[in-house]
Amino acid sequence: MHDLSLGVSGYEIALRNRISELEAEVVSLPDTIDHTDIARRASERRAPYGVAGNRDDGQAKDGYRDTLIWLTVLDVAKQEPGCDVWFVSNNYSDFGAKLENSDSRDTFEYPLDWHSELSPELDQQGLLSRVFYARSLSRLEQHLLSKFAWQVPDSRTTAF
Repeated sequence: MHDLSLGVSGYEIALRNRISELEAEVVSLPDTIDHTDIARRASERRAPYGVAGNRDDGQAKDGYRDTLIWLTVLDVAKQEPGCDVWFVSNNYSDFGAKLENSDSRDTFEYPLDWHSELSPELDQQGLLSRVFYARSLSRLEQHLLSKFAWQVPDSRTTAF
């Protein structure tokens, strides 16, 4: 019988090694998480704490993890006031804008719009102008290259 836990722990080790290679870090959950606020979000079904999936087929999710992620994004932005923060998630149904009569897939217009319930929260906390949403790392990379590539010095050019 295959030991599933070895696969999971192996994946975690590989992922942590890759994160280290990229000189990135995994941030911890904020110490200031208010579980009363999480419960309020749950009872109000306020983004990102919505219920997705079909309750009858056992595939429903409750949004607790998404809410923890969201609160962590807000905390990182507050802890780094001089930096732009990019949140990358393909979970556009909980984090991205709901577009009426429009395709909800990724677009070339970046940054993407936040969910209508998340934008006011960012605005109230003074973070709307520097916390951005992307659906994939490859699209974020394309966006950043199109915006900043002209500023990177060409190593083939000699300055006199």
